[in-house]
Amino acid sequence: MIKKITYTLIIFFSCSFISCSNLHNENNIKEQDISTIEDIEIINKQENIPMEYILDNLTSDEFEGRFTGSNGNKLAEQFIEDIFNNIELDKVFNTDNYKHTYIQEISDTPGLQNADSKTEFKEINNITGKISGKDSKRAIIISAHFYHIGKQGDEIFRGAVDNGSGVAILIDLAQKLQIECSEMIPDYDIIFCAFNGEEEGLQGSKAFVRDIMDKYESLTNINIDSVGYEKGGDIIFLKRNSEATNITQQNLYTNIEKALNKNGLNVSEKEIKGVSDNASFENEGIANICLIEENVKEIIHSVSDTIDVINFDNLNSISNSIYYFLKNYIILS
Repeated sequence: MIKKITYTLIIFFSCSFISCSNLHNENNIKEQDISTIEDIEIINKQENIPMEYILDNLTSDEFEGRFTGSNGNKLAEQFIEDIFNNIELDKVFNTDNYKHTYIQEISDTPGLQNADSKTEFKEINNITGKISGKDSKRAIIISAHFYHIGKQGDEIFRGAVDNGSGVAILIDLAQKLQIECSEMIPDYDIIFCAFNGEEEGLQGSKAFVRDIMDKYESLTNINIDSVGYEKGGDIIFLKRNSEATNITQQNLYTNIEKALNKNGLNVSEKEIKGVSDNASFENEGIANICLIEENVKEIIHSVSDTIDVINFDNLNSISNSIYYFLKNYIILS
């Protein structure tokens, strides 16, 4: 059964065309000696929703592997939206709910397609919310896709690593940041976006980027995809552009790596095949980064990708690293 949220929360909860600027210029995301910055203090003023609880629900039988357009996918939408509502995020696109709706062609056979597969166009939802900042024309977007490949026969592809892990970090970050922002308004908006349709051509993030561009003059994206695997190894910056000349992009790589190192995590220079939702931002010239782990290819898209293979200490370290980066370099400096 889907577990009801019983936590008492008083907090609120994850670009433009090429001609538009990125979120920061040379005077913003700066290289600093991270060892001189005060360590993170994880705030426990209220009881936060545990990442174990989030992953337990996202990987449950009821969610059926979260294939786009399925009943399980809709349950996942509602689950995330209920959390956004419970922690009182501001709305991004409308005043009624946290849904960002777009049209996507959906197959009637989740997972691998076959000659008998039929498709139809449906309204599909990303789930978005924000913490409003002082400057409403600039935003940093924390994102993770909640879609997965669904069921094949009686087998459920639960998608704990891919990408229940990213959604759990997204929500965990929102809680920690909101506690911080309840005492200090951030410099600009922090948007939290749970994307649909990632493995069907990045449909959810493409629609989101298209629709968000008119609302902001500058954006930066931090995307989380497939982390916390117990055999995962080091962090990889997926499709890292080592030749980037944009100072914002360079410093995004540099300072997030420093934050990860500060929390006991290493970054590998290895490459891993594949794309994630940060590519939708990259295609519009927006500074972006995607965190993934070594060795995840051996577990994702398999029935073995369950909550049992998640290292929650690693999830906490990644969440703390991004929080550290935002607090000390970006939003709350």
